[in-house]
Amino acid sequence: MKYEFIETYRLEFPVMRMCKALRVFESGYYRWKGRVKTCREKEDEKLIPIIREIHEASHRTYGIARILTELAKRSIPCSSGRIRRLMRENGIYSITKYKQRPYPKENVETRYTENILDREFNVNWNELTFVVYKSVNYTHTKNSCAI
Repeated sequence: MKYEFIETYRLEFPVMRMCKALRVFESGYYRWKGRVKTCREKEDEKLIPIIREIHEASHRTYGIARILTELAKRSIPCSSGRIRRLMRENGIYSITKYKQRPYPKENVETRYTENILDREFNVNWNELTFVVYKSVNYTHTKNSCAI
């Protein structure tokens, strides 16, 4: 990423000064610039436009799984991890749409349930009762019970 930045602006600024500012070695930049692309990188460069094409054809709704099936239909072998990596590196994200589940419009009362248990939601702190669900050892004292 830093080397690509240096490559982009090398005609405007000295390479040595940009390397110092970005805290990279100048020799590392020149090594990066002169290296040969691997077979996987060449395949990735061919695969990215195909993934973009499938993604745009689906109106940006296809994710990794559907793109994988489309590539399989086109007889292009690829793993889901590779598609995930290529999509992430190139900023390709699917748009998710959620189904809206509206309440019934005819009767507003169906949204709420009755208070069958006759629960009281106003708590009187003086008469508060505690319920313990786990087994607890109690030690009885003169005035109260200690846990």
